[in-house]
Amino acid sequence: MANFDNIFQASIGGASFQLDDYSVDAAAVIVEKLGHTCTKITVQGEGWVEADNSDDFAAALEDAGNQFQVDGEDFTITGLNGITEMSITSDNCVDGGPFCSFKALRYADGGSALVKRFTFTVSAVVSGPNPAEVSRKYKTKVTKRPDSLRVIEVTGVAYGLGALSYYQSTFLPEQEATYPASGFVQESTYESDVYESNVSFTLKFTETAYPYPIGPGFTIVDGEQTSGQERDEQFRLTTTTTYNLLLNGDPVALRNFLRPQAPTVVLRESSSITNFHEQRLQCSFTVLTGANGNKLMDWGQTLTVSKAAVPLTGLDYANGTGLLGRIGSPPFIRVKQRGRAIGCGAYVQPPPRILDISMEEHPGEETYSPLNTVEKETTWLYQFITTSEVNLAPLLPQLERPTSPTFY
Repeated sequence: MANFDNIFQASIGGASFQLDDYSVDAAAVIVEKLGHTCTKITVQGEGWVEADNSDDFAAALEDAGNQFQVDGEDFTITGLNGITEMSITSDNCVDGGPFCSFKALRYADGGSALVKRFTFTVSAVVSGPNPAEVSRKYKTKVTKRPDSLRVIEVTGVAYGLGALSYYQSTFLPEQEATYPASGFVQESTYESDVYESNVSFTLKFTETAYPYPIGPGFTIVDGEQTSGQERDEQFRLTTTTTYNLLLNGDPVALRNFLRPQAPTVVLRESSSITNFHEQRLQCSFTVLTGANGNKLMDWGQTLTVSKAAVPLTGLDYANGTGLLGRIGSPPFIRVKQRGRAIGCGAYVQPPPRILDISMEEHPGEETYSPLNTVEKETTWLYQFITTSEVNLAPLLPQLERPTSPTFY
């Protein structure tokens, strides 16, 4: 069988099918001198069965058709995350129900031969009154947007003594719990008569691409997040995340919750809070990292090789020319290895000496400087002296940026 990918699924007996939308009409049954004794419920909707192959499709269609022709089968509608939205059990029916009927529809032009649509009606009289003796009738509709996110609309009426109280304290919280604010933008409107006994309502739940953050002291009800990155020639990767959020609760608590925590390094941040007309938080956080996936950002290293004569040991004034002559040992070679590196929140460990330490002319120098609260600079200078020729071929690759730097 094909997997159910729609938000609503219905089952009757042992058969299951998907729903586009459905409506519920629940009316109180009033008996003279006894009052509200039971409730008559009618559920109507449009759904379909489908399968991946002809054999499964034939079995699913036969199963659904057979179950719809049998009275007294339990009927259930589940919604988001499998939450039960409507259930009529035979044990709770006082008239032998639920009673079911369905009407198969023609295949839509261009539709799949392995999808069969139909309309259905389920009715029953169940024992026990509704809360506050309120009758209600509503319809649930699902619209799938081009980005595959869904919009759920619930429209209907509630009437009877205490209808407004029932809507506000029971029906609305149930619907909002079914489509929670962490994953849906919730909107609701209602109209009531002066006696609060007749209420019409419209609820709209717009699915979000990602869940809103959840934390103590606040509830995000609408808004958006935007992220952007910038990488420069010094391997500094800055990522700026901007929030524009409508909320209930404490905006300062929300800002603190959104702020990146250690070891992430926040380079700069800004925020503004709107009050009175609405409570809105607008803030942005810019974090700095190395563009190669580690803390190393800027890197530079040079190797200087110079040939110098030996110290002066004598003068030659031959032929009266005054030519300065040098005698003694052959020329020697000086090598300087110097570099600079900047780490994000940590000091880069200097690279190994490029020549043997026994050749050092002076002790090496390493300098560590905090440029700001984020960028840490390391510089180094190593000086060598030798009388042998320096083979640069194996040395030059060691000047390049390290792939796995270490840090202090």
